[in-house]
Amino acid sequence: MVILKFQNRAQAGQIEKRFFTAKVEFRKKEDEPRRVSGLGVVYDKEVELWPGYMESVAKDAYKESIERERDRAIKSYFNHDPNRVLATTKSDPPLVIENREDGVFYDAIIPDTSYGDDLETNLRVGNIEGSSYSFVIPEGGDEWYEDKEGVVHRRILKGEIFEIGPVTDPAFLDTPTNLRTAKEAYKNYQAQASKGKSKLFIMRKKLDLKEKSII
Repeated sequence: MVILKFQNRAQAGQIEKRFFTAKVEFRKKEDEPRRVSGLGVVYDKEVELWPGYMESVAKDAYKESIERERDRAIKSYFNHDPNRVLATTKSDPPLVIENREDGVFYDAIIPDTSYGDDLETNLRVGNIEGSSYSFVIPEGGDEWYEDKEGVVHRRILKGEIFEIGPVTDPAFLDTPTNLRTAKEAYKNYQAQASKGKSKLFIMRKKLDLKEKSII
């Protein structure tokens, strides 16, 4: 069984979204603003987005994006809604975002707004079940291969985060619409992998003919 790899140039630069279940914490200290924090990206954990497709994020894949100076701020939304902004890396106080051994950690203030009050209430009663983030993968920022069982694996090697924050129900938000770019990338992989297999078959045929002529 030959494993084929390629870099998916067709999807480079498109914004993608991922949602997953993970612990999200609420904090409120005296004379300090209330805050929400959690792990927004998990490194080196392969997950099945749909049958036959697995995806993982390599350690430090977003390190450069987080640590370099950038004109555009990274934002934190509640439930991925741009109308429910919690904080940004340029707000005061700013969104804290850190690259860690196990993934990308975020820590945001909860503003004194109606949706901020809603978020606090949901955090206190345990209704917030995970986090989400939006990202872009540059050309050459991921790799793909198909195993002997026919399952396709995508590994994100490098990317840029645009938004990260808490969500009430990751499973509900992880819909076909939100996975559209991943499925487009998957279809592109299948097309290019098919071409690669055809070329491999032709090369093998030529090699067989050459060996027969020698014999």
